[in-house]
Order: sequence, then C-alpha cells, then structure tokens
Amino acid sequence: MKVLQFAFSLDEKHRGALLNSFLPHMYSSNFVVYTGTHDNDTLCGWFFSLKKEEQDLIMNYLEGVVPTNGSKEYSPEQVVSLFLKEAFSSVAKSVVIPFQDLYMLGSEARMNTPSSLGGTNWQWRMDESMIIGKKAEEKAEMLQQLNLLYNRNKL
Repeated sequence: MKVLQFAFSLDEKHRGALLNSFLPHMYSSNFVVYTGTHDNDTLCGWFFSLKKEEQDLIMNYLEGVVPTNGSKEYSPEQVVSLFLKEAFSSVAKSVVIPFQDLYMLGSEARMNTPSSLGGTNWQWRMDESMIIGKKAEEKAEMLQQLNLLYNRNKL
C-alpha cells in the first residue's frame, strides 16, 4: 500500500535526495497506490494546509518545475489532476482514488480522524450529483481517459 500523501518530506529535500518509499519513482508493481485513505485528510485539505515550501516541493516533483521566488499559487484542479496523473502513471498494480479527492473536496469532507471520538467521524456522505448527472459523467470520462492513457483498462 502506497499513499501519495506520505511521499514528500522537506527533510529529504534538505539532505539532497527524495528517496521516500511512498514516492512513485520508488514503487515496484506489487503495490496499490492511493491518493489518501479514510484516515487521511482529503488531498485538497491536506495540500492546502501545508506550508508554501512543502507545497512547492510537491509541485516540483509533480510538475518538474517550480518558480524559485515562491510566488506561484496552486489551484485545487491543478493539484488533484497532477496527483491523479502521478497515481495512474505509476507502476503500482492498482489505483484507489477516494471520491473526496476525485471531486476536489476540502477538509470538510474528511472521513475519519483516527483516535478521536464523535465530531464528524464517519459522517461524510456523497452528494447525489457525484454519482448521477453531468458532474458524475465528467468524472467518469476523466477516469476512463486516465485508464486508457496509462493502460489500466484491463481487469
């Protein structure tokens, strides 16, 4: 199991190499890659809570280039699309994308916070538009394209 949210460390950057086993270039094929799990914040909630230096490190890995002046702002669409591309293009045998990440939802859609009772744990529910209608069709088309592009369309 490889969770992309666990892949990035400023400590590794400062040591001069990104060698974390959760980074896609470190995978072997016998893994399942997740953008996040039910116990993580959503991809957008997690990313936009990070310091700018951490965001830049991640986007440098995903995009290959980040402005050195740190002035670039990132959009949820950009972040999620790059993480999805990274997951689907990896050598991992399977890819799991939580609906919250697919729909670019923030921390308000987090499923669970481990070791906490009550609150909003296990309360998040999908909106009907996520499975029926135009938005759902667009997401299905996007996933179909990613599956075809990265040859993941076999059972």
